Amino acid sequence: MHNSFEYAIIEAEAREFFSIDPSTGVITLVKAVDFESTEMHAFTVSTSRVQFVSQDTLLQCFEAQAVKPSVYILAVQYNM
Repeated sequence: MHNSFEYAIIEAEAREFFSIDPSTGVITLVKAVDFESTEMHAFTVSTSRVQFVSQDTLLQCFEAQAVKPSVYILAVQYNM
């Protein structure tokens, strides 16, 4: 058996600006954000455990949890 986790951003509005790698949980920016109007973005990330029993069997365990990361935009570099 092998266990891993799956990650997902819950709010559709947050998914407009951020994506999350479902396997690693790494959050990346997918489009420009307006630093002057919003310095901090908060959203919900769900995690659920996935259990691989064999090559043909995958069990989704419903031990889901939610975390609320806050992403602060510290600096914006404009291309001149």
